Amino acid sequence: MDRAEDLRSRFDEVMEWGRQVSSELSRLPTTLAQMREGAANFQLVGKRLAESSAALEELTALYGKTLGQSVKRSADAAKALQVQIDRMGETAPTPDALSAAAAELQRTFESLAAMNPFWSPADRRKTS
Repeated sequence: MDRAEDLRSRFDEVMEWGRQVSSELSRLPTTLAQMREGAANFQLVGKRLAESSAALEELTALYGKTLGQSVKRSADAAKALQVQIDRMGETAPTPDALSAAAAELQRTFESLAAMNPFWSPADRRKTS
């Protein structure tokens, strides 16, 4: 009799396991659909991240190029101003030449300030 009860118990366990497997299999289509949706969302996020990274790289390159040009303009204006100051002992420069050099230097610094990403737009307008 023990053997019969043991077989019946094992049979009941197998039947329970079968019901659980059937239950899981019935949920499988929904689970797979959710996995497909998650994978599609992940791909979309990856694509957007790649596009954002590319845009940031372009912006950095543009900012660096523009900043480099502004620094060169600033250095050229400072050099021209220094040359005119050095010549003051030899010949008196015209006030217009000094004024033009100072104005160019001022415009250069204003353009540098306008490109500074760490200043708010209101602060940038105050420098212009």
